[in-house]
Amino acid sequence: NLPMVTGAARPETIHDFSGFPEPLYRIRYTAPGAPAIAQRAQQLLKEQGLTAAIDGCRGLDHGAWAPLLYMYPDADVPVVQISLQPGLGWEYADTKDTTHAGPAINYSRGHRITVAGAARTPGAAVLRVPLAGQVIGHIVISDGKGGTVEAHSTNRGVIRDTLDGRRWDMGVLVPGIDYSRDPEPRKVAAPAVLYRLTSPRMKGPAIRQIQEALRARGLDPGEPDGIFGGQTFAAVRAFQLTHGLVPDGEVGAQTAAALAVTP
Repeated sequence: NLPMVTGAARPETIHDFSGFPEPLYRIRYTAPGAPAIAQRAQQLLKEQGLTAAIDGCRGLDHGAWAPLLYMYPDADVPVVQISLQPGLGWEYADTKDTTHAGPAINYSRGHRITVAGAARTPGAAVLRVPLAGQVIGHIVISDGKGGTVEAHSTNRGVIRDTLDGRRWDMGVLVPGIDYSRDPEPRKVAAPAVLYRLTSPRMKGPAIRQIQEALRARGLDPGEPDGIFGGQTFAAVRAFQLTHGLVPDGEVGAQTAAALAVTP
């Protein structure tokens, strides 16, 4: 339950996924670690009231090396990962006023920005945050032109894609990196179709259609009552896992098309 900081000098490449083509498991991203920076990050987090631990054995998971493989293909930039803890609340990752927050807060917390701002900032992270109790969100790296580099799914692997038409919660600028920004403003189109687990629950005939489509494929979303509850979420995610889609439990345009429904 603590934020963890990777402290290995030579972190291994972790392939924390299954069902992908064999060549992905042969990829090795050999960037060095930075134990001194890990210790400094731990101290800065402590100064902000966050107890963090250093894991000297942890390698780099695909959430780090997949985008870095494109950003720094020579693997010559030292990498330290810091785990996020949604259970602690996302406020620790957000400095609302960096002008007065001070360099220590910027270094340890990063800077939350709008999705539109991230769309025009090369290297910015863009996040879909999982709700409490959900098992997965999604994170991509912006190319600064409205596109992404991301570890997408078992079906598509590591790809370039777009921010448009997909649900996002925030952009994040990683501390310690100097960013440039495209002067041209960019709008990120909202998804035309999106059904997901919310509180209060989403309801309607379109959700009943989704539930019936899941049942026809041997999955159990519960009674087709037109309410998007936890059992429907689990059935959607199970469907996504077996069809090479981002397993986020949300029914957007791609999942709706795979289910052959037109909500």
